[in-house]
Amino acid sequence: HFGIIEGFMKNLSLSAALGGVSIELEKMSESIENMSGFEDKELRKVRAYIKGYYAHNSQEDFFREFEIMATESAFEFSYRNQRFSGRIDALLRRKTTGEVILYELKTTSSNVSDPDHPYWSRLNMDTQLAIYNQYVKSSVGRHPRVMYEVIMTSQARPKKNETPKQYEERLT
Repeated sequence: HFGIIEGFMKNLSLSAALGGVSIELEKMSESIENMSGFEDKELRKVRAYIKGYYAHNSQEDFFREFEIMATESAFEFSYRNQRFSGRIDALLRRKTTGEVILYELKTTSSNVSDPDHPYWSRLNMDTQLAIYNQYVKSSVGRHPRVMYEVIMTSQARPKKNETPKQYEERLT
């Protein structure tokens, strides 16, 4: 979910979030050999997803309702003599009730617009969520409510003679 929600949760403008992703991807490319080809296509996909996320969600409404406790937060903890670690997308507190919410962004290439799609029933058995839930309980003293947001990813490839910018616009 590289960069899709982090800028939004930090209350950055769309332009700042897009710029931040470009900088992070450039840093990654310096440490990974043979990044050619990845940069244009994947950067354009990530930029399209960020634009779509900002278009779909209102920062004003979001920040009126929620306080951000943590974003992209790495953790480690022990439970029943076992060590666990992970990275929570976001931990929120609803301002009106104080309720703690574990926010998880998921991406899938499946068409999950049908509420009966098997994807949704699999979320009930999500081991990752069980670990995250236990970590939050150990940190704040109670189990959080869980909020999933699911983005359907595109399998679209750039068309012949399509510029990277045109590809990004088509995906957005």
